[in-house]
Amino acid sequence: MVVGQVVEEENEDPIPYATIFIKGANKQVLTDDKGQFAIQANKNNILIVSYIGFESKEVQVTSHNIKIYLKKAAYDLDEVQVVGTALGLKRPAKELGYSATIINNAKLTEGAPTNTLTGLSSKVAGLRINMYDSKVDPDFKVVLRGYRSLTGNNEPIYVVDGMPIPDINRLNPNDIESITVLKGANAAALYGSEGVNGALIITTKSGEKGKGKVEYRNSTMFSSVFLLPKAQTSFGQGIDGVYSPTTSQSWGPAFDGTMKDFGTTLPNGEQPQVLYAAPSHDVRKDLFQTGVNVQHDISFSKATNRASYFTSLQAMQIDGIIPQDKSTRYSGRFNTTQNFENLTLSTSINCSTTNSNTAPDGPWPSLYVLPANYPLAEMKNWKDENSLGNPNNYFVSGVSGLQLNSPYYYIDTHRDKSRQQILNGKIEAEYTFFPWLKAMARIGLYNSDTQTHSSITKYDTYVSGRNQSGSVSDGSAFIRRVNGDFIIKANQKWGRFAVNGIVGENIRDDYAKSVNISASNLLFSNIENPDSRSGDLTGSTNISRQRQVALYGEVTGGYNDYLFLTVTGRNDWVSVLSKENRSFFYPGISSSFVFSNAFDFLKESKVFSFGKIYAAYNKTGNVSGISPYALNLSYSQATNFPYNNLVGYVPASQKPNKNIKPEFVRSFEIGTQLSFFDRRLNAEIAYSYSNSKGQIFQASTSAATGYTSTLINMGELSNNVLEVSLSGDILRNKNWRWNLALNYSYIKNKVIDLYGTDDTEEYSIFKVLYAVKGESFPSVKVTDYNRDPQGRIIVDAKTGLPSKAVNLTTKGSSVPPHLFGLQSSISYKSFSLYFDFDCRLGGWNNSEFINSMIKAGTHPMTTQYNRKEYIIPNSVIQQTNADGTKTYVENTSVYAKGSDKASYWSSYVAGYTINYTAKSDYLKLKTLSLSYNVPHSILKRLAIISDATISVQATNLFIIRHKGYDAGDPENLYYNEGFNGWRQQPPYRTYGFTLDVTF
Repeated sequence: MVVGQVVEEENEDPIPYATIFIKGANKQVLTDDKGQFAIQANKNNILIVSYIGFESKEVQVTSHNIKIYLKKAAYDLDEVQVVGTALGLKRPAKELGYSATIINNAKLTEGAPTNTLTGLSSKVAGLRINMYDSKVDPDFKVVLRGYRSLTGNNEPIYVVDGMPIPDINRLNPNDIESITVLKGANAAALYGSEGVNGALIITTKSGEKGKGKVEYRNSTMFSSVFLLPKAQTSFGQGIDGVYSPTTSQSWGPAFDGTMKDFGTTLPNGEQPQVLYAAPSHDVRKDLFQTGVNVQHDISFSKATNRASYFTSLQAMQIDGIIPQDKSTRYSGRFNTTQNFENLTLSTSINCSTTNSNTAPDGPWPSLYVLPANYPLAEMKNWKDENSLGNPNNYFVSGVSGLQLNSPYYYIDTHRDKSRQQILNGKIEAEYTFFPWLKAMARIGLYNSDTQTHSSITKYDTYVSGRNQSGSVSDGSAFIRRVNGDFIIKANQKWGRFAVNGIVGENIRDDYAKSVNISASNLLFSNIENPDSRSGDLTGSTNISRQRQVALYGEVTGGYNDYLFLTVTGRNDWVSVLSKENRSFFYPGISSSFVFSNAFDFLKESKVFSFGKIYAAYNKTGNVSGISPYALNLSYSQATNFPYNNLVGYVPASQKPNKNIKPEFVRSFEIGTQLSFFDRRLNAEIAYSYSNSKGQIFQASTSAATGYTSTLINMGELSNNVLEVSLSGDILRNKNWRWNLALNYSYIKNKVIDLYGTDDTEEYSIFKVLYAVKGESFPSVKVTDYNRDPQGRIIVDAKTGLPSKAVNLTTKGSSVPPHLFGLQSSISYKSFSLYFDFDCRLGGWNNSEFINSMIKAGTHPMTTQYNRKEYIIPNSVIQQTNADGTKTYVENTSVYAKGSDKASYWSSYVAGYTINYTAKSDYLKLKTLSLSYNVPHSILKRLAIISDATISVQATNLFIIRHKGYDAGDPENLYYNEGFNGWRQQPPYRTYGFTLDVTF
């Protein structure tokens, strides 16, 4: 038996939990809290001692009691461990032949985000995150390095503690130790189809060494609405200049400050009146309340020489900016690692329950099309039969397509409720056969059970067309994913050569079931139950299952600690393809050259600290565009078919194509990492190219075949991406530190081909979004006016009215090609200031609700000519010469007939999508945070508190948008990038404080 202690060479401080191997034998121990150890070793055995941040050391046993001194390693980029690479394995950064960015917990939680993705936004070059709407429980769209699929999934894979999961919306950001962003298919090749778009590798917290630690964190944030679209305040309700008390449209006469009738006569005989003038403030803002978000987090962590533990609990409640909108989340996590000689067992369990109650779509859309003097406050008491907001007394006409009830009536009678319970976790065992050979088995489970309840309260009125019959829809959605890996890891070193590799197997089983039952024509206003109805129930059930088996391997060879080559390969067998095509193989290769380690003059340089160049190539199969059973012919039930009351089955309109193969994405990447002045200045520049062939999407077919579409393997999409990341300490001394980080990316993608023919083609994605051969994807195409060669609008010589161009006009990409992020952290003694900016340039956005405002007469452009007939600016009159040629004469006298009428604005302005499509450029101050770390000299008086931090935060403090953009926050989306829907709620900014205490 040999006993001893491991200490630091510089000051002889003990090193707890250092690893000690007997060279050539299968024995390993860890030092305890005081750096002490005991190991069964014989005289002359060689002990290998290692600890992160120190140089490894070999020591020969010469006595039964020894002291081992470890020297601190020079802190350099080539020694930094990437917290998580593919499959949750750790690798030194110097070996990586691709770009990877690490975001630690401190950066992630600046601004107290409720969602992990919010904390990542703008911090990583090439990573674009957009929030859908601004409700209490929003969804997010995440894209790394642009689109690779025209119709399939373009989001990266999410991996938590080595286990792929469908999404991370319910993950507590405060539980996360770090996130490694692996960019592109090269970095995530071992994950198969889901890794083709890159990966977010999330490592949750584990026990901290030393004595146990209890941490409590409270964040209280307030939110207020901002960036409402501008509205005109010159004209009130009416049609074509004539006042009408019963229309919600703002095409009436100019405001004159008089009292005018409003709405119909009330049941008590009163005729309500309102001041016909724009109020001193924007009445629309009165609909919104101050949102409140309160988070309570408590955690406990502890690590010994045999085990580590981390457990946490979170309670969060959000009150939204729409009255009555609420969301709550309760979550818990337990992570543990147990060491038994050569066996290490790890478990991770996380569970969460999220409840939400929201008003779907309607309150805000009804408000932005109402007159400026709309008496919103009087609509709250809508249940009173003599209230202006009562459905019997409300407006009787409005803009087609929008509901015509009071916003408060809508809030009270239209509700969406949901309850989601998520359980996910893993069990992992790693056995060390020899210091150079290990085996790891891991199995994980992800369960999501969501219950939904959507209702419209029954409300009977005596006004024709105002009855609300009531409806209810109950749904459930269950998702289960089982994922298992078995991996063998080996590493060896012979002189200057080192080799490490893995070989593994993956099995995955995805199961999903959804059920929906709905009923209309409810019998009672206070019973929202499908059984309380008249008429039949409607409903559906959907069950799907998808399986995947894979074999994979990776080998990395290194020479003299500066030249590395990595080869990967994976073969998948997937159930969504036919037997003939379900097996496919894809390889990858990457290399890195750490030239700062290769040349002596660089090693001795006081200016140059680190330098690496890297390159990678990868081919990855992608089947994300194929859903289970898509290659089978499905049938649905049809009543009264083939005749009378017989029930028959009709085939789907999509023709099965069993010859479908995976999309294959070929990716290439090259880059460099540089560090100067003892790592005070760091830079990374990377270029990547990807080409996706055999795109899987629906193609139209002749209905004469009995089908209207079929899946095909056609089309090609390419991406060129340039990324630049700079960071450094501008100021660093005893009291001050100022760190600045800048990231920039340029993304240029292009649709190379669609249907495999030479003709110019396009594929409609959604609304104004298209895939156009030879153009960026997605392209924004709009309806435009007929124009002359100079771009001037051609109008009729008699009416002065324009006509519509035959072809749509391509404005550009809905995806901004230029992305900038700037983060700054300034600390002085106990104070620290953090802020980050987000900037996106070059994209286009179409705003559907601006269309509605134009039709309703509430948008400012409808008052540009004081509601008088006008000459369309930049218009010309076409003339045909005797020889058949055409000339265009500037229009200076022909007024657009009817341009003072609502019908003109609806047809000739709102009818052309070019009028509400604008550049989505913006620059915003995304986060601002000021923190104060309470000095230990003060905390000593409170024996139980070891650390305390008080901070104040704010988000979205200001934004600069393109002058033509008037549709809220360009970062917020609805449905798809480049599109704002008329149902979309306006954005908000937050401000509040956080208290973090450690015991």
